[in-house]
Amino acid sequence: MAILPDVPTYDESGYAGFVASAWTGFFLPAKTPDEIAKKLNVAINEILKDPEVASRLEQLGFEPLSLDQKAADTMFRSDIVKWRSMVEAINLKPD
Repeated sequence: MAILPDVPTYDESGYAGFVASAWTGFFLPAKTPDEIAKKLNVAINEILKDPEVASRLEQLGFEPLSLDQKAADTMFRSDIVKWRSMVEAINLKPD
């Protein structure tokens, strides 16, 4: 992370190939018309390109990433698969 230049990466710490990240996204109700979802996606990505917004997000430790709907959905579903297998592997149960 740019704000933590002296903190070693997972690879540098001996955990080659391990990737963990947190991200924030916008979700809409399932039956939201595609036209509205596309307009919101375009508007949000434009906001993320604004130099002031991007700079502030980076100061807060975020690395802005603009994705289209398909790429965001792919990332979301991939994370579900990855973290579900980890939760199952350690037999994590809610209280």
